[in-house]
Amino acid sequence: MQSFGRLFGVLILAVVLTHCASMKKRGAEALQAGEYDKAAEYFEKAVNEDSQDIEAAAGLRQARAQVLSQKLITVRNARLASNLDAAVEQLAWIVKKEREWGIQPGGKASFTQEEEVELLTRFFISRVDAEIKAEFPLRSQRLLKLLGGVFPPKTTTPLRARVLNAGKASCAKMKAELADEQPWFAQFVSEYCGYWGESVKLSTATRTALNGELYGSLQLSNRPDGLSPEVYAGLTQKLQKAFHALPWFEAGGAKSAQGSFKGNLSVERSKSGVVLVKNYFEPEQYVEQVMVTKTRTVSYTESVSQYDSTTKSFQWQQVPRTRQETYTETEPQQKTRQVERAYRYPAWKHAQNIALFVDADFKIGGQLFNVAVSDKDASEGIEHDENQPKYGLQAQSPHLPEPNQWSSEKLKALVDGFTKRGSELWDEAYCSAGGLGGSLAQAGNRAQLCLRAHSGESAPEAVQEWYKTTLGLNVRDAQALLRSALE
Repeated sequence: MQSFGRLFGVLILAVVLTHCASMKKRGAEALQAGEYDKAAEYFEKAVNEDSQDIEAAAGLRQARAQVLSQKLITVRNARLASNLDAAVEQLAWIVKKEREWGIQPGGKASFTQEEEVELLTRFFISRVDAEIKAEFPLRSQRLLKLLGGVFPPKTTTPLRARVLNAGKASCAKMKAELADEQPWFAQFVSEYCGYWGESVKLSTATRTALNGELYGSLQLSNRPDGLSPEVYAGLTQKLQKAFHALPWFEAGGAKSAQGSFKGNLSVERSKSGVVLVKNYFEPEQYVEQVMVTKTRTVSYTESVSQYDSTTKSFQWQQVPRTRQETYTETEPQQKTRQVERAYRYPAWKHAQNIALFVDADFKIGGQLFNVAVSDKDASEGIEHDENQPKYGLQAQSPHLPEPNQWSSEKLKALVDGFTKRGSELWDEAYCSAGGLGGSLAQAGNRAQLCLRAHSGESAPEAVQEWYKTTLGLNVRDAQALLRSALE
């Protein structure tokens, strides 16, 4: 067994080395053809399979160096075409890869990179300063994070200082807009100023008001007639879970949402005796007269000429013969056929009619809305105790829908309707374009409330516009930056 294990290991190693050699060969061919990206890919696979392969590692380093050299050419071409944004972005990619790969450009590539950095430095500084002048320090900071690594500290250090000062100045302007009645904007300003190293302490009134728009509970009442306590408990539990997922909910919310039910569940059942018939087949023996072909032997005589030595002449003689001949006659034969029979047996026929109507009124955000569910089910089933394998019968139950389970399934639509309308009300209240009017604080307060229901990517256009107008960035980029560390 140990010998087999060693042999298996040797075979695996042989396969790996063979594949590694194949990758090196392809990498060398791609390098020779000037396809440096492909060459790097092949050599990287070879190194991953055998990290001790010096030849593969050298090929990978050479291919990556050529990739960077080609990228430097695209930087220069972009700059010469006055596409300076693209040039800086490409240069940033090169610097990032040099650090990842541990490659320092040499020779012509080194000179080209230094030259491009020097030529693009003035453009980059002007870009950052332009954003500061437009009072978008957060957008300036994003530029520094994305592209600042391209340029030396002597360039980026004073830029970072100017951006920080601009950030503090924009924080001061926002702080001047704070008001207790706009608590969600105040919370945003606290986060924004905190990013720039400025502390904003929220007042007690503001902290209290943060939950003033929100709901800490959903009160439900009036169980519909006929709905079992178990089904009602399941319904209320699902509604509470759905409510907690709505942006209206906050554990410390000051308000209480209301919900009230009316309606009923009715179940009618009937049972009647019936006689059922089960058709089946069974074999039956019978006799049938069948025409049969037979063979018999028949005797006959035949005249044959024979030579008589006494008379020295041929004489005719009668010689006895036999032959076989066929003939037909009828005879009885035993046969089997399948005959249909009917087996009658007593049974019970069950009928059930379920009717569900539940109407719910909810009040959230000062808005009253209604969700209703109405459905019916008419079912029939047979019950009997016959256990007759001979007739293909076994005891049977009626298998009618269980009313509690059936009604629980139908009531899911009510929960879905509650969730849908509750979400719509939030968007109507805080996410509509008209709702983001007014002062910076008023619009910002509604924008922050709207974002309780939306991620950065799915934020409505009105909220995206507020972020772009106020910060110069979309919601996703602004949030990602504010949640990172200031550099």
